[in-house]
Amino acid sequence: MTRYVALLIAVAAWVGSAAPAGAAQATITYGLVQAHPVTLPLLVARDKGMFGRHGVNLEVILTGTSAAATQALIGGSVHLIGPTGDASFAAQQKEPRIKHVVATAEGVMYSLLVVPEIKSIQELRGKIAGATTTKTGDAFYLRGIMDHYGMKDAKDYTIIVAGPVAARAQAMLNRTVHFTANAEPQVSFLTERGMMELVKGRDLPRYKEYLQMSVVGMQDWIRANEDAVARFIRAWIEAIDYIYDPGNKADVIRIIGETAKVSEKYAANAYRVYVQEMKMYPARGRLNLAAIRAVYENYALLGDLKGPIPDPREFVELGPWEKATGRR
Repeated sequence: MTRYVALLIAVAAWVGSAAPAGAAQATITYGLVQAHPVTLPLLVARDKGMFGRHGVNLEVILTGTSAAATQALIGGSVHLIGPTGDASFAAQQKEPRIKHVVATAEGVMYSLLVVPEIKSIQELRGKIAGATTTKTGDAFYLRGIMDHYGMKDAKDYTIIVAGPVAARAQAMLNRTVHFTANAEPQVSFLTERGMMELVKGRDLPRYKEYLQMSVVGMQDWIRANEDAVARFIRAWIEAIDYIYDPGNKADVIRIIGETAKVSEKYAANAYRVYVQEMKMYPARGRLNLAAIRAVYENYALLGDLKGPIPDPREFVELGPWEKATGRR
């Protein structure tokens, strides 16, 4: 085991709720980049003991970055991970055995946030953006929004590494950067402090149908553990149903607030945007091939993909989902 992966495993172990006594258990280790409302099906399923009820002992390891999660997946330290659509595609270009098994979220959650002195996209020419990395993750969506308006990174503006969600928000408040791509609940947090939400990514044509996040695993492991993955997916679907039940609104807001470490007000804003407005969590976790293809098309638009756009069917493994739902 490399020192890098050993450090990853030592970061945190988040163990799911226990199954009923006597139930057959399948242990699945999940690499979570960060607890955020976009990962709500996972958070709800764990909080409500759904994995345990479906015979899954879920161990969650916090990885901090998609790159660390991917390395752990390929190395076998985790069985499943939940990257954004762009991060999964980047990983699949290097390791095509990485396959989508269930959808987490559709529709781009990011907005372009700017300091109050900025009134238009064109005023961002020559300015500095803050992101977690300079190309992928939130930077990928920032670049996509800017590209829609004819602005190219490294040519018309500069991206610097400003850190994850909370750090990017603080960098804006400190005026270290002029703009970022951020999501709820940070959008509400920042706009209350004078920052401006200049563009909602979901309003752009290129993001109308788009895979924001999914669960992926190594194909060999998925096929060898199809029953366990199907149980995982059944819990996932139960969580999505729970999220959309209006009677559970207060409890879902509680889960968002506790995991994102924000007040009820900001958690309620995230619920409003993701659950009520965007309906971001696909029914039954179904993978939408058109939404996956949109990720590839955006790679091509940004010049990050050379050659033909792949067939998204190459990167999905539907056996467990079909077993979980009885559908094909």
